[in-house]
Amino acid sequence: MRCISAVFTLGSIALIMVASIQFVPVPDSAGEVVTGEQRRVAREYVLAEGARSFQQAADTLAVLYFRNRTSRPELDVLEKGMAVMLITDLAKIEGIRVVERALLQALVEELRLGTTGLVEPGTEPRMGQLLGARFVVGGDLETAASEQITIKTDLLEVPADNILGSPAANGYLDDLLRMEKELVFEIVRLLQIELTQEQIEELNKPITLDMEALMSLFRGIQSSDRGDFEEAADHYRHALGRDPGLEQARAAIAQLERLRLVQPLPSSDT
Repeated sequence: MRCISAVFTLGSIALIMVASIQFVPVPDSAGEVVTGEQRRVAREYVLAEGARSFQQAADTLAVLYFRNRTSRPELDVLEKGMAVMLITDLAKIEGIRVVERALLQALVEELRLGTTGLVEPGTEPRMGQLLGARFVVGGDLETAASEQITIKTDLLEVPADNILGSPAANGYLDDLLRMEKELVFEIVRLLQIELTQEQIEELNKPITLDMEALMSLFRGIQSSDRGDFEEAADHYRHALGRDPGLEQARAAIAQLERLRLVQPLPSSDT
C-alpha cells in the first residue's frame, strides 16, 4: 500500500516540487492529525503557487472531500468519510500514489476553506496542481428516491483539465460499503489499471462491516480536524469497541497518544 504527501511513500518519504523547494521531507503521520510539518508544507505549496510550477507525478491521485447536497445534515459526516474510504482502497493499488488526507486537510486550512475543506465546483484543478497530483477525484452526495442517496464523482486529469469519467452509485445509507466499492472499481477502470484476481479480492474487503464503527471513525476525524482531540479519541475508541479490527481508528488514536494530545487509557480499558 502506498499513500503520499504530494509524493509520499511509506518506505522513502519525499515531496517532489521544483525550484527551491524540491524534496521537502514530510514524516509519516500514521494517523489523521494534521501536524505542524504538514501545515508548513501546505503553506509552501500556496506561497509557490503562480511563481513556480509543480512537478506532477504521473501516477499521483488526490481525493477531495465530497459535498453533501442532500439537505440531510446527518450525512455531513460522509463529506470526509467518503474520501477516507476511497483513499484507503485506492492506496492499496500498485501503480497509484494517493495524497494523504491529513496533507489535504492542511492545504484546505491554509486556503481558509474551513475544517470542512469543501471546495467549490471548478476549483478541483487548482487543488490538483497544488498537491502535485495528475488525477483528482471529487464529488457530491445527492438525494435519490425513497430516502436513497446518489454518490456522484468526477475523475479529472489535471494537466489537461479533462474529465475522464463520472462514476456514480445509488442506494440507501446501509448500502454505503457497496456503493464505495462500485466507485473504486470504476475509477480503476477509468485509469486503465489492470488488476490481478488477488488485487480484486483485496479491494473487495470492506473497511469494516459495522456501520456504527465506521460512522464513529468519521466523527473522530471531524473532531480531530476541529482540534477537539479528546472527543476524537472517544469516537475512535467507540469505533474500536464495535470493531477491534478497524485499523484506521487504531492508527488514529495511536497517533493522538504518541503526540501526547490525549492520555492513553489504562491497559485494562483499551
